[in-house]
Amino acid sequence: MSIRSNVFPPVFKILEGEKQATIKHFERLRRDKPHRMLNKATIVHNLQNIQKMIAAGFQLKSLGITAPLQAESLDDIKFDSRQVIDKLDQFPAERYYVTDLMRTRQILGQHAKVGNWEVYAEVPFPNMQFPEKVNRLLVLDRIENPAIVGNLIRSAKALGWDGVCLTPGTVDPFDSEVMKHSRLASLFIPTAYGLTPNWGEYVKQHNLNILLSLMVPDDIIKDKAVDERTPLQFWNNLTKKLETERAMKMLASGRVAVVVGKKHSRRRYTTFPMDSLCVGIPMLNHVKSLNTSVSGSILMNEISRLMGYRVESDQTLNSNKQN
Repeated sequence: MSIRSNVFPPVFKILEGEKQATIKHFERLRRDKPHRMLNKATIVHNLQNIQKMIAAGFQLKSLGITAPLQAESLDDIKFDSRQVIDKLDQFPAERYYVTDLMRTRQILGQHAKVGNWEVYAEVPFPNMQFPEKVNRLLVLDRIENPAIVGNLIRSAKALGWDGVCLTPGTVDPFDSEVMKHSRLASLFIPTAYGLTPNWGEYVKQHNLNILLSLMVPDDIIKDKAVDERTPLQFWNNLTKKLETERAMKMLASGRVAVVVGKKHSRRRYTTFPMDSLCVGIPMLNHVKSLNTSVSGSILMNEISRLMGYRVESDQTLNSNKQN
């Protein structure tokens, strides 16, 4: 009698062979952006993450578990994989698969910490419309590092920002490493990606004021920049003069796009007015710069404060909706 009829529920299909089409499809969803965009789906790893997706209403295209293909009883199937089998009705999916450890590692990548009990899923992109009215927009300009993009998206979600815009050259929000570092926040915040290089026109259409995140230039006299309202420094990109009052008026308008790029150089930005307002964090103790995700998160938090926003708990938000 076959392994499938003895151990695995009939809905599960065993995937074997390095060139098996479904295995290659899952692998490409993880590592190949064009393949993700074509199929409008990505791979999510970890049982808790998948449970979170199901609870949020995502319809799983495929659900895979890892187990020894020579298993003789359910006792040979461990931890998360066994939980899926025992509570299959709690894991609705269009298709179910079983792979051994080697094929699971091929699907999830050599960098993943994979055991013989992993659960993974093919998840469709969220049907989340970018809001028509955007007050606080994070723009990520040509950042290739998925850890930085993931951490910044996570911060934007945590601080209640309205959306994230990713310009060409920035890793997409559904990259497996981006989702790992964002803790799936990239699936729960509106994102606009693959925009034309002229993203400046996009923010203008939404009446957003542009703030470029840069290192504070050495030629700005820091000891004359003290302002009790904020530790940030704002200056004119063309004249290099401090313009705190202009910044405060801009933030008082209630609509801003903070642009974060991969390098501390004004040349990193693709399109912007020459006299754009820049924002930076003064550094002490001979520290020249911060990690991009750290500085971007600090900027979002402080700008939110200056704009009069505060982070509310989900319980408070739900109470407000009911009232």
